Amino acid sequence: MSQPRAKQRHLQNLQSWRNPSEPDTSTEFITRFFETSIQKPHKQLAAVIPVWRKLIPGHILDRCALISLTRGTLTVQVADSAARFELDRLFRSGLERQIKQSCRSPIRRIRFKVAPLAGEAPQVDVAKGDVGQHARVK
Repeated sequence: MSQPRAKQRHLQNLQSWRNPSEPDTSTEFITRFFETSIQKPHKQLAAVIPVWRKLIPGHILDRCALISLTRGTLTVQVADSAARFELDRLFRSGLERQIKQSCRSPIRRIRFKVAPLAGEAPQVDVAKGDVGQHARVK
């Protein structure tokens, strides 16, 4: 009697090995979220970074950061309004066209956002007693 049981066990093992198991769909939404929200935008932005570093002057490069590239709009965070003004002047003098032509990702427009860069402390204007993120430290 042990032989039919051994054959039965062998047959069950073969079935478990040859028949694929059902895929685990409990984490599928996380995978889709990661691909659409993180992986694809990062890939698009990664194509812009070398061009950005090559064309933007070093003294301005330290005061700005690329935030996102969504639907053809490149968002750039700028540390202060002075840096934003300098970038604006460069872009109006033809730098915007150079960046758009040099990037593999399609860029239709470039948007500047004035806000402290990551790692910067909130700024305080001691003379005026203002405490806020747009005041300057003296």
